Amino acid sequence: MERLTGFDALPVNAEAGAMNIHITSLLVVDPRRAGPGFDAERLYDLLVQRLPLNPLIRLRLVHKPFRIGQPVFVDDPDFDVRKHLYRLAVPAPGEPAQVAALIDDIHRHRLGHDKPLWEAWVVDGLAGGRLAVVFKFSHTLADGVGAVNRLLPTVLSPDPDHDPELPEPVAPAPLPGTGVLLADWIAEAAGNVVGAARVVGRGTPQLGRMVARRLIDMAGAPLRPRPGDDADPRLRAAPADTPLNRPITERRNSAYADVSLDRLRDIAAAYGGTVNDVFVAACTSALRQWLLVHHTVPDAPLQVFVPISTRSSADDDAFNDWSLALVRLPVFLEDPVERMQVIHGAINRVKSDRGPSGPAVDVADLFQFVPPSLLTLAANTYVREEVAPLRPPFFHACFSNIPGPQEPLWLGGARLEGIYPFAPLFEDMNLNLTAVSYDGRFGLGVVGCPDNVPDVWEITRAWEAGIDELDRLRPQ
Repeated sequence: MERLTGFDALPVNAEAGAMNIHITSLLVVDPRRAGPGFDAERLYDLLVQRLPLNPLIRLRLVHKPFRIGQPVFVDDPDFDVRKHLYRLAVPAPGEPAQVAALIDDIHRHRLGHDKPLWEAWVVDGLAGGRLAVVFKFSHTLADGVGAVNRLLPTVLSPDPDHDPELPEPVAPAPLPGTGVLLADWIAEAAGNVVGAARVVGRGTPQLGRMVARRLIDMAGAPLRPRPGDDADPRLRAAPADTPLNRPITERRNSAYADVSLDRLRDIAAAYGGTVNDVFVAACTSALRQWLLVHHTVPDAPLQVFVPISTRSSADDDAFNDWSLALVRLPVFLEDPVERMQVIHGAINRVKSDRGPSGPAVDVADLFQFVPPSLLTLAANTYVREEVAPLRPPFFHACFSNIPGPQEPLWLGGARLEGIYPFAPLFEDMNLNLTAVSYDGRFGLGVVGCPDNVPDVWEITRAWEAGIDELDRLRPQ
């Protein structure tokens, strides 16, 4: 039995209304290297054999009575991989549009807590004879980097002729009873007293400044200039109110694309930035183009939620290990080169604010002290229609860039061709653009709420056009 931290449990404690906090990943597989016998049935059988060998796959969430403390993970004594694994066929012609429509329906539905927090589908009928695996898992089970480091190696190998070596699972214990859970709550409460004292002693001054500034950011108030801050003063205005921060519904709309990672590196080097700078700049161009067509480009910034991994190494076995950063986007600037320069400065500012060792107290630390029942109540209150007029535009989108393996990976001799992630939406955030780099490609997954952003393929094409524009204008 392993007790979750408040931050790890946040995705299940804060799910409310149309907010389903899970990640869906599309893995496209080319079976030609494996020979004519490799079909959807063979792929399904391989997953049946391999998935149960990963301990994460068998973890089941158990809530304490009345949710008075953080839930625990246990090895599910009733685990059956076939209760999680399904088969589908994508309609002809099996192009990305048909695959994305299938993902729309998979991604919209919430995972139940009565079994381990994941599901997977083997998908047949993709164009060119390809197969796919669509894997959906709760953000409580892993963040993006954790999924790459701890879930992918279950079934994928860098050697086409040999499967990954994993230990056989041991027999699980029975589910913990009420007495065991209450005893764990007492230990948790005692630990929280000590933890709270440590937080207060370690970071009270810094915490006060950080929380005040974060509340100002999230409440949409103008930012005060700081020494050396010579960016466009419009970036300090309150975030704009646009259709991108309307309340979401239960529906989802998905799209995906990929570009050469070397190309992004070359563009980044020409501007003196990073691949992530280019990614965010292209995302900003896409949002600007969408506003030009569907609304109006505001004379104020958009604000995006950018998760930053804080894992110390690839062996970090935390379920979630990241911190939150808010970045204001200069969508009002017409010149893409100027936008790129401002974004590079904004991201560097986020990094400098964190410092080499991060803040003394991170916002994530504070979730440890919030009772799950209170957090669930707050989330359900927040998403109520009556509260909508009172909510400021916290953030308009989420941009996330996840480094993945750069060598080709194989599943039973079939080559993994691409990885495309589809991440959550939040109550007033209608777009999520998340990317994973793999084997020289940069795979983008876009998720939107179609009731506010009707066509996310439009966003995807505008993102690709933003990269083309930066490439064409880059300094020689």
